[in-house]
Formats: sequence, structure tokens, C-alpha cells
Amino acid sequence: MTIEPLVSVITTVRNCEKFIGEAVGSILHQTYKNLEYIIVDDGSTDKTKEIINQFLGDRRLRLISFDKNLGRVTSLNTALAESKGKYIAIHDADDVSMPERIKKQVAFLEKNPEYVLIGSNIIEIDTLGNEVGNPRKPTENADLQFSIMLKCTLVNPSTMFRKSVCDEHKIRYEKRFIHAEDFGFISRLAGYGKVHNLEEILLKYRRHPNNNSKVNFGELDSSSTEIARLNLWHLGLHLESSQVKRIRALLSSKGISKDHVLEDVSVLLKAIEIYIKKNGEHKYKEIESILLRMPNWLGRKNILLKSSYKSLNTKIRELRKELGGIEG
Repeated sequence: MTIEPLVSVITTVRNCEKFIGEAVGSILHQTYKNLEYIIVDDGSTDKTKEIINQFLGDRRLRLISFDKNLGRVTSLNTALAESKGKYIAIHDADDVSMPERIKKQVAFLEKNPEYVLIGSNIIEIDTLGNEVGNPRKPTENADLQFSIMLKCTLVNPSTMFRKSVCDEHKIRYEKRFIHAEDFGFISRLAGYGKVHNLEEILLKYRRHPNNNSKVNFGELDSSSTEIARLNLWHLGLHLESSQVKRIRALLSSKGISKDHVLEDVSVLLKAIEIYIKKNGEHKYKEIESILLRMPNWLGRKNILLKSSYKSLNTKIRELRKELGGIEG
């Protein structure tokens, strides 16, 4: 009989009475049974704690309560320190995990010891549970490792990772990356092994007005820019935060700085070339997608009329040809 390894599921919560019951229920009703569920209540002032208490009859559930709000980083690190599982699964207080999420992620990590981190595809739901989005993320390590340098590509509440790697390398959530602590954590963890995203939809990710990405966008964007700047520094590119911010905006289709687009595309292309040289031949679907968008960023008129733009576009085409994206 195969022994199922212990999985520690972590949820941090503050004032989430509308959704916490469904979130907790989705973990306690997983088909995978050998888990401990650690919930850290970060000083809630609504009925969140009262709702969680209704589930305490399940001995797998442990509630840690703070008398006052200490912040998500402290909550996450407290839960990590208390976790005893071989694997750690993150689950947010407003999301819903599919019944076989833990089982399928454990199966992948048990079969593939070179992988340190795994996520899954998701569907987005609204406050009533109606589907409002069906995004698709890169799945393969070569694509994810490049993408993670610049943005938090994996959906954090869909992730599971090896606790041994965190302990060995002292990886914890950092307050210096406030509101982007997940991105910082994932970036560091990805440096110690392969990462993967399961094609299957294993999480319902809830969109609502109180999402961190909406409420704290300014701080989140600044912290994410700093993480990306450090990641690019490790790649060998020493850039100013302002340029990293512009490059991230290009990738997320949030704007083009016409005064800097030639410089920004040139630097991004250089990052791609260094990354490919460092990591060897793979099917870089994510990079191919970026190369395909670059001429639009440069502007067709500029490419036709300005020699520097035309030269860069030629370089883009050559790299696409090298990767098999175009013929001739």
C-alpha cells in the first residue's frame, strides 16, 4: 500500500466572512486525505473566526489567531514555521480548490523530484461564484522560468512546493516586497529546481473589489518591479527600476513609452538571448509570443522609415527563425 505524504495547506485570512466557509470546505473535502490545514487569522474583526470555528471538529484543521493585524507576511511565515508536511499548498481565503487538486499536484511532485514548485490553470469567478474568466498560463519549465523573472506568472493560491527546499535555503516571505511577497517567494524558490503548471483547472480564483491586486496596486507594482529588477540583475542585466517598470508594462499590454520603446525592446531582446544561451534548446512558447508582439510595440511605420527600428526588427525575425517561429 502506497503511503501518502503529508501535505500542509496554508490559508491566511483577515475579514473574509463572505467566502471563508466555502474556501475551508473545499480543502477539507479534498479526495486527498493526509493533510494538515493551517489557517492563520490575522486579527479579523468580522465573523471570519466564528465561521472557521465551525470546522474545528476536523482534527486536520488548526487555527492560529492573532489578536491584532500583523500582516500577511508574518501570517505566512508563521504558518510555514508550523507546517510539518513534505509539501506545502497555498490556498487563499476567498478561493475554491477543486476536489482533486491536492491529489493531482502531489502525484506530479512525487513522480518528478527535480521539480520544486507546481501550479495549475484556473477559472476566475465573481462574488456569486459565476465564471468570469478562463485565463491560460504557460505550463513548461523553460517558459515559466523566463516569465517568472518579470512577473508572477503562476497563480499563487494554486501552488504547491517542497518544504525541504524552503528550509534548506531559508526561503521565507519578505516584508521588503510588501503586497508582492508571493512573487518574491516564487522567484527565489524557482532558482532551486524546475517549475510546472498543470494544464488542468484545479482552482476557482475569485475576483472581487477587495483583491490585493486592486486595493494595493501601487505598492504591489513597485515591489514587483524591484523583484524583476533583481531577477534581471542575476541574469546579468543591470537596469534602472524605471526601465524595468516600462518593460513590465509592455509585457502586460499596459502601455508603451514611445520615447523609450526602442531601448526597452532592445533590452528585452537581449534578456531573451541571454536566457536562451544559458538554458539551451527548448520550445519557448512564451518567448515566441513576446517576439511576435515586438514589431507592434516598435510600430510598423517606424520599422519602415527608421533604420534603427528596421535593424532591430530584423534581429527579432532572425531570433524567431532560430526558434522555429517563422520560415525563410
